[in-house]
Amino acid sequence: MAACIGKISFAYLSKIQSINICNRSPLLHCQRCVQTAGVTDVHQVKNRKPIVFPKKKKRDELTVLKCLSATVQRDSTAPDYMFVDDPHLYPVIANEKKIYTLAKSSGRKAARYFVDRLPGIFSTNMFNEEASVPGIPDLMPKKIKYDHFEPSETALIERIEMRSVKDAIDMYNEIQEKDLELSEEAKISLLNLLAYYNSNDPPEEKTPEDLRYLFEKRSFNKTWKDNGPAVKVFNDLQEKTSEAYCAMIRGMTKYLEVEQAFQLFEEMREKGLQAEVDVRTYNGLIDVMRQLPADQEEQWSIIVDLLHCMKESGVQPNVQTFQSCLHFLKGVMTRFREQKVYFVLNEMKAINIEPTLGIYANLIQLIYNDHSRNPEHPFLPQLMDYIKGKSFHISSKDDVHFFVAAMKVCDIYLHDKELAYKVDALLHNQDNYKFMIDFFAESTYCNIFLTLICQFEHIDKIMELYHRLTPNVWSPTFSVYYDILGAIDLYDAYHYLPALWSDFIVFRIITGPKHAQLMIPFFQLVSKKKHPEELEQKFVDTILWVINRWEENIQLNGTFVLTSGVLVGELIKVSLIANQVELAWKILMMYTKHKRRFTEQISEESVTMLLDEVIKEKDVDKTSTCLKLMSTESFPSLAKYKKQLRELDMTDLEKVVTS
Repeated sequence: MAACIGKISFAYLSKIQSINICNRSPLLHCQRCVQTAGVTDVHQVKNRKPIVFPKKKKRDELTVLKCLSATVQRDSTAPDYMFVDDPHLYPVIANEKKIYTLAKSSGRKAARYFVDRLPGIFSTNMFNEEASVPGIPDLMPKKIKYDHFEPSETALIERIEMRSVKDAIDMYNEIQEKDLELSEEAKISLLNLLAYYNSNDPPEEKTPEDLRYLFEKRSFNKTWKDNGPAVKVFNDLQEKTSEAYCAMIRGMTKYLEVEQAFQLFEEMREKGLQAEVDVRTYNGLIDVMRQLPADQEEQWSIIVDLLHCMKESGVQPNVQTFQSCLHFLKGVMTRFREQKVYFVLNEMKAINIEPTLGIYANLIQLIYNDHSRNPEHPFLPQLMDYIKGKSFHISSKDDVHFFVAAMKVCDIYLHDKELAYKVDALLHNQDNYKFMIDFFAESTYCNIFLTLICQFEHIDKIMELYHRLTPNVWSPTFSVYYDILGAIDLYDAYHYLPALWSDFIVFRIITGPKHAQLMIPFFQLVSKKKHPEELEQKFVDTILWVINRWEENIQLNGTFVLTSGVLVGELIKVSLIANQVELAWKILMMYTKHKRRFTEQISEESVTMLLDEVIKEKDVDKTSTCLKLMSTESFPSLAKYKKQLRELDMTDLEKVVTS
C-alpha cells in the first residue's frame, strides 16, 4: 500500500478518498487499494465529496515560542525571572527583593539616559537599526533633537509629535508673538497634548520593576491649571469644535476640575455638539461624578442621563464606561445599591459587552460588602464556574485587583477552601499570572490563601503549598507562621519543624528585632513533649546554633540573638527533655551573667525542671545557684523546694537549705 501511495500523481489527488478500516484512524488510499481493502462499490467511493484542505493560517513571529511555552509549567523552586543572577545573590527577603529590583530599574534608566543623549560614544553599528540584527526600534536612541528651530507650524508639529510639552508651548508663544499663521488643526493637536499632560512634560516612563514596587496613589485634589496654556489655546481657537471641547473636558476630568468640565459639556449641548462627544469624554465625566457637589441620588441621576445621551448620540459604551459606574457605586451608601449594580450589568448584557476581571473585581467588592450580614452569596462560586479555564488580558488597572478580592471573599465571607483552590487554579492558568504585577497584591494574596488553608486543610497539604510559595514567590509574615505552627501542633507533625527553622534562618527572622515573637512559640511547641531520638538531636543542634550565635555576638558587643527570658526558659526545657543537662545549665549561666540585658523574666517551670535534675545529681553548688535565682525572681515554689530538701537525708545539702 505504501508503494502504491508513493506513485500517486498530483493529477490523481482528486480520486484520493478517506475511509475508515476496522474503526482505526482514517487512511488515504487510491482506487486499487480501496478495492483490495474490501470496498466493492467503486462508484460509491467516487461519488463521495472531495477532501477540502484548510487554508493556511497566518501566524505571528511568537507562535512557535508560545507553543513551546505551553508545554512547560512554572517552576516554583526557581526564582523570578527578574532575579536571575548568581545563585548566591538571589534575594529571598521582601525588602531585599525590592532593593534588588529597584536597583536593576535604576541601572536600566541610567543606560537609557546615556544612549539617548550620547549615542555617538558607542559602537557605530550598535544603535543603527538597519545594521543591527535584529533591528529593535525600542532599543534605539530616542530622538531628542529637533530638525526645525525657526517658529513655524512645522516646528510646532514636530514638538507635538515628540511630546515635548514645554518646548511646544514655547514654540506656540513665539508663533503668536510674530503673528505667524497657524492652522486650526495644529491648534487642536496642541490642545490635545496640553490637556492630556496638564501643560507639563510627560512623566518618566515606568519600567516593569517600578510598576511592581512603586505605586502612585490617586489624588482626589484638583491639579488642573485654571489659566494655563491649555485654556489659552482653547480661547485662541476661532471656532470651538467638538474635538476641542472634548479635549478640554477630558483634561479637566483627569485633573479634577469637575464643575468647569460639566459646564463645558452643557455648553456643547446648547450648541448642538452633543452628538459628536466621544466615549472617552463620557467616561471621564462619569469617573469624577463623586467629586461633583451634589447628593448621591442626584449624582446617579446625572450618570443615567449621560448614558441616555450616549444612546441618543449613537455612542457605544465600552468596558471603561461601566467600570466608572461601578466605581461610583462603591462610594455611595448601600441603600438601593444592589439594584443599581444589576442595572449596570443588564446594560452591559444588552450591548453584548463581556465583563473583564476588573468588572468582576468591582462586583465582588460591591456584592459582598452589601451582604456582610448574610455573606453566603452565590455570586463568586457561580462566577468561578463560569470563568474556569479562561485566559484574560489586562485592559484596566482594576484587573490586577481581581484575585486578591476573590481570595478575600473565600477567606473572610465564605470560608471555602475549595473555592480558594479554584481561584488559585485560575491564577496559574495559561498567562493569568501576569495580573500579579503588584508585589504587595501578590504578598497579600499569598498571606490570605495560606491563612485560609491553615484553618481547613491537613498539615501535609499546608506544607506542600508553603514550599511551593516560599522563598522565591513570597516571604511569609509572622501571622502566617503562627497559623502554620498551630496546624503542626494540631496534627502532631513535629517533623516539619526543622525545615521551618531553616526558613527562619533564610528569612533572617531569628536575627531581626522581633525574633522572639516567633522563636518563643516555636520552642514552646518543641518543649510540649518528648520526640524521637533523631528529631530530638535536630532540636538540640538548633539550640547549639542559637547559643553559638549568642556567644559570638557577646564577644563582638553586638545585638543579642536572645533578648527574652521566656525564650531562654524554653531553650532550657527543650535541652532537659533531650537529656542535655549540661547544655541547659550552660544556658542558665549565660542568662544569670547577662540578666540585665533581658526584657522578660525566665519561666519558673524551666528553673524548677533544671533544679530537679541537679538535685538528683546531688550537686550542691548548682542546687544553691538555682535556689538563689528562684529567691531573686521571687518564685512561689522556692518554699516547697526548701522543705523538700530538709526532708531528704542529705547532709551535703543542709547548708543550701539554711542559706
